[in-house]
Parts: sequence; structure tokens; C-alpha cells
Amino acid sequence: MIIELIKATALLLSLCILQSYSVRFINKNKLTKQVVSGGIFGGICIIGMMLPIEIIPGVIFDPRTVVLCMAGLFGGPIVSVIAATFTGGYRLFLGGGGVYVGVTVIIASTCFGLGYRYCIHKGLMKVNTIQLLLFGLLVHVVVILLFTQLPGDVVWRVMSTVAFPLILIFTPATAFLGMLLKDVEDRFNTEQALNKTLNDFDRNVIFSKTDLTGKITHASKAFCEISGYELTELVGQSHSIVRHPDMPSSVFENLWKTIQEKKSLRIVLKNKKKCGGEYWVDSQLEPEFDSYGNHVGYIGTRFDITDRKEVEQLHKEIEETQREVIFRMGEIGETRSKETGNHVRRVAEYSKLLALHSGLGDDEAELLKQASPMHDIGKVGIPDAILNKPGKLDAEEWIIMQAHAQIGRDMLMDSSRPLLKAAAIVAHEHHEKYDGSGYPQGLSGEDIHIYGRITALADVFDALGSERCYKKAWDEEKIFNLFKDEKGKHFDPKLIDIFFDNLDEFLAIRDKFNDN
Repeated sequence: MIIELIKATALLLSLCILQSYSVRFINKNKLTKQVVSGGIFGGICIIGMMLPIEIIPGVIFDPRTVVLCMAGLFGGPIVSVIAATFTGGYRLFLGGGGVYVGVTVIIASTCFGLGYRYCIHKGLMKVNTIQLLLFGLLVHVVVILLFTQLPGDVVWRVMSTVAFPLILIFTPATAFLGMLLKDVEDRFNTEQALNKTLNDFDRNVIFSKTDLTGKITHASKAFCEISGYELTELVGQSHSIVRHPDMPSSVFENLWKTIQEKKSLRIVLKNKKKCGGEYWVDSQLEPEFDSYGNHVGYIGTRFDITDRKEVEQLHKEIEETQREVIFRMGEIGETRSKETGNHVRRVAEYSKLLALHSGLGDDEAELLKQASPMHDIGKVGIPDAILNKPGKLDAEEWIIMQAHAQIGRDMLMDSSRPLLKAAAIVAHEHHEKYDGSGYPQGLSGEDIHIYGRITALADVFDALGSERCYKKAWDEEKIFNLFKDEKGKHFDPKLIDIFFDNLDEFLAIRDKFNDN
């Protein structure tokens, strides 16, 4: 009896495993898969009933209970109802004295499986070996109890012959099948999650693979979408198909050299669409190796940064416009005092050169260069009669003229823009003197902002060498002697040393932007 039960159980378990794998390859919707799965489970039970252990005619035993409770647990209502319908229908077809008990056993097994599934979904139970053993024991104890509904003269024979072997074999068989089906289900769910991840990757990540010659062997949907090319148009081509003419060839020469050395590379590239448009990508390029460690090609992962680049470009244009406006405003201030636009340009270049040699960083030196043209913007508030007076100003006129430093600061100080804040400092402090005798605040030494100290030297150097309405241009020797005399008085002594140490560079700027 035990051997016969083991054989029957082994057959049905094998069929169940085949069923669980075969359903995975049905490329239909969920309902279709459930219907097919239910039909296969029912068919397996029918096969079991074709090879039964028959105690007396019409009273048969087989592992259908194991299959049906697992159909309920792992298949759900639709699968289990279809399986139970097929199985019950065939049991009715077989008939015999145990037909109604047999149908009841089918219904009970199915309900137990669905009940277990419900408890799992509610978090009351888990699918593990211990709980599956207890579940199998419960199911088959109930089945044995249902056998008591057989005719009286049959019950004792059934109980003494089948009860113990049935519980002994079917209980672990239930646990074994449950763990196998759980493993299959877990593998299937993992594969589904992986496929979904890969599909999401394909849709959302701009990805490509090339062989060792740089020919494209694969491109993601996202790559095709952003470039405008079909996959068939990309495969076999090099990435030059999306190369934008704005990108210099040297960039790609260095790129190719780096990845050929099997090194990773991250680079921002401007690419061209099939339609002629453009897009920007932040690219990560890596060598690809096969499972044996052989270098077989290259892979590239890219992220679309076109929006960011457009914002950067807009920001750059705004900054350029801001600089242009500031420069033109500086020219306006100088034009009112009949000075040339080249004066503000030369002061800007001198200021940057002094800033760099005095230890300021490139960004700050550039900021000062852009701000320094505004040093005399306050002159727009000075009357023409004073501003362009050919002779020497009297005391009252001089007080009015000195007000241009404060006027310039007041015009610019409330801005939150770094460039305009720097311009406010320059406008306010470029007439302060190192010894404290300047205006408008009488600051001294390093209490004067470095921007003010630098612009003061640059402004005076250019002003003395230029002809104005109230004076002739000075010759170089006279200017240099004044600078030496005013070291530590009008000018920061460190800046004077920097000026003379790099005199050739300052004279080159003067000659490049001369008024002629």
C-alpha cells in the first residue's frame, strides 16, 4: 500500500512541476494563463484517478488532495475552481459507492488551499516547510474523517488499510510540492521583476554597446527615441552618426584613446539628432568583458542633460547681457566726462591683471574685471559744468565732484547680484588712499577693499597717461616716478611692487587698447 501511494504521488508531483514551468511560456494575458493552469491541474488529478488504489469497487484513493490544495494555494480562485470542476466531473463520471465522499474530498481540499492562500495574504501564515507540513497533516486528517461517511461495512476496512499510509505519504508530499511550487513561483517573480527592470532600463536609459571597432551592436529604446534613429539604422554604425559638428574631433580622439586602454571615461557630449536637432548627454563609457575576461567591446550609459544645458546657456546669456550692460553704463559715465570707452576697457584689463598677480582666483579676477568699468558710474549725477570744467575745481565744486563715489555706491548697493555688489564696492572705494587721505570715507590700509585698492591704481595709471579736458597726458617716466613716490601713501605698496614687476604686461594692454 505504501509503495503504491508513493508511486502515485511521485507521478503527480512530477506532473505538477512540469505544469508550473510550462505555464510560464504561455504568452497570453493573466486570465488565459489562469484558465490553462486550472485545466492542467485538473488534468493531473484525472491522471491520478486513472491509476488509483482501489480498496473495493467504487472506493478509490489517489494524491488528488495534494494537487488540489496546492492549486488553491498557488493558483488562486480561478485556477482552483477550474481544477476542482474537472476533477469533480471526472469523479462523478467514475461513480461507485464512494463517489459523493470523493467529490466532498475534492471540494474540501480546494477550500483548504484557498483558505491557506487567504491567511498568507492577511499576513497570518507563511509558506515554509513547517507550516506546509502542518497544513498537509490538517488536510489529510480531515480527508480521513470524511471517509467515515462511507458505508459502515467499508469504513473499518478503509481506516485500517489506508488511513495511516495516506497521512504518512500525503502530508510530506504536500509540503514537498508546496516548497517546489514556491521555489518556482519565486524564480518566476524574480524573472518578472528583472524583465520589468530591464524594460524600464531600455525605455528610460540611453544605452548602447559597441564591438572593439566601435560599431554599434545594440542601442536602447531611449537611445533610439532621443536620437530619432531606428535600431536598424544604428546597428553597424559608429557613434559618429550622432556626432554634432560643434564638438571638436580632438574630443573624440581622446575619448577613443582612453577607452581603448580599457579605462572608464565620463564625458559630456553634444549630439545631433537624425532630424538635425541637438541634445546633450552626460556619458559614462566602460570596457565590456565576457565571462572569460576577454575584452569584447564597450558600453555607454548616458543621461539626457539637454534641459540643464539650456538653463546653463540661458544663465550664460543673462550674465553676458549683464556684463555688457555694466560695461556700457561705465562707458556712459566716462562719455559724460568726455573720456573714451577704451578707458574703461583698459581699467578692466589692468584690474584683472593686478588681481591675478595679487593672488585672487580666476573667477574673482574676472568678476573684478567685469565690475571695474562701473568705477565712475556716479558721475552721471554730477553736473556737466563741473564734470567738464577745463580748469581747476574750486572747493565747493570739488565737494560736489567727490560725491560721485557715494552716488555710484547708492545706485548699485541694493542689488543681490555678485557682479553689481562688486561694482558698488569699486564705485565707492576707488578714490580711497592707502594712508587714509582719500574719500569719501577716509579709509586706510587694508580697511579699503582689495577691489578698491586695485581699481584705484588701474584708474590712476590710465588717467595720467590719457589726455583729459583739464590736462595733458603724462609721459611714462613721470607716471612711474609718481607711483614710486605714492607707494604706501595713495597706493597699496604690494600692488605697486606687482605693477613694476609685471610692467611689460600692463604696457601691452595699454598699447592693445589705445585710443587711436
